[in-house]
Amino acid sequence: MPQEIKILSCIRSMNPEHGGPADFVKSLHQMQYQDFSLEIACMDSPESSWLKGLEPIRAEGPGALGSYSLNLNYLKWLQANSGRFDLLLVHGLWDFVSVAATLSAKASSVPVAVFVHGMLDPWFNEAYPLKKLKKEIYWKLVQSSVLSSARAVLFNSEVEMLRAQNVFQPYKLNAVLVPYGVPPGNYDLSQAKENFYALFPQLKERKFFLFFGRITQKKGLDLLIRAFSSLRPEGYCLVIAGPNASDYAQELSVLAQDLAISEHLLWTGMMSGESKWGALAAADLFILPSQQENFARAMAESLAAGTPVLLSNKVNTWSIVSQYKAGLVCEANEAGTRESLIEWMNMSASEKQEMRTAAFTCFKNELNLETKLQPFLDAMRKLIN
Repeated sequence: MPQEIKILSCIRSMNPEHGGPADFVKSLHQMQYQDFSLEIACMDSPESSWLKGLEPIRAEGPGALGSYSLNLNYLKWLQANSGRFDLLLVHGLWDFVSVAATLSAKASSVPVAVFVHGMLDPWFNEAYPLKKLKKEIYWKLVQSSVLSSARAVLFNSEVEMLRAQNVFQPYKLNAVLVPYGVPPGNYDLSQAKENFYALFPQLKERKFFLFFGRITQKKGLDLLIRAFSSLRPEGYCLVIAGPNASDYAQELSVLAQDLAISEHLLWTGMMSGESKWGALAAADLFILPSQQENFARAMAESLAAGTPVLLSNKVNTWSIVSQYKAGLVCEANEAGTRESLIEWMNMSASEKQEMRTAAFTCFKNELNLETKLQPFLDAMRKLIN
């Protein structure tokens, strides 16, 4: 029997509202392993509701300096405990986590791998030029040294790896491509749909397009709302599922009012578990006209539920969807979104059913974490050895 390998996932927060990295770590730690032991170290409050069921986990409370999360207690714990592990697996950039892991690893001679999770995409520099200046300074002072000293810097697609090259200088790191995916829902989708309709009975007799995820500017929700408004498809509703307390969500709500489509738009708020899978399974089409997306976990979950997707060509996984004919791909603008919506509505019932079948096949063959898990862990073992 191979010797058990112990991995510590180091991440700033496990709050599901923070998106992909937290979801991936949660999925990774809730699955079954052979010869692997996994723990989590984060900077959430130990009383945080989203930490339930994730033991063993160390939560050292929020850090200072906003999202950077300078946390000396986190550093002290890592320094005292990193020697128990065979690998420190850091999730994300631009915060204190990777610094703390690097400092701790030097003292204990434990290798570090940094999972980038799309955070080196050049889109962020184009969209946020002021943040780019801060990142360039931090890169030269800290981040480049952290990545160059890591055993490996992990990417989940060739597109992501290529787009990250030379976004910041100097760029010296050991880039490694690793398998990635999402777990299947493991819910009875028929029952999940009925429970979803019980929560939102106004959708029972209507078709609806679904956006599911964080409500941020890069997701292209303004494009979707405008495209939907210009078409006003008869019998359809637009459902937006995600945390909607932000200023940007309120701006979108005002936009919908100005376009006089509020009565055709439903904001569900954050959903998880069975209600999330019920929404994904009940939707006619999942839509993500994002300006930038590294993997799009909600898109992959939609495919797992057998629901076709409409996504922009700025989503790095669009070519997989296109290859399997599991959905439609559009330009990341209002016109492209509208044209793809028209194409979907003009499809016959049999064509839509074929796409539903292709959606699940695409997930099963390309995006299922249950089949990607062993190759991922094998890649971790190779790094350690």
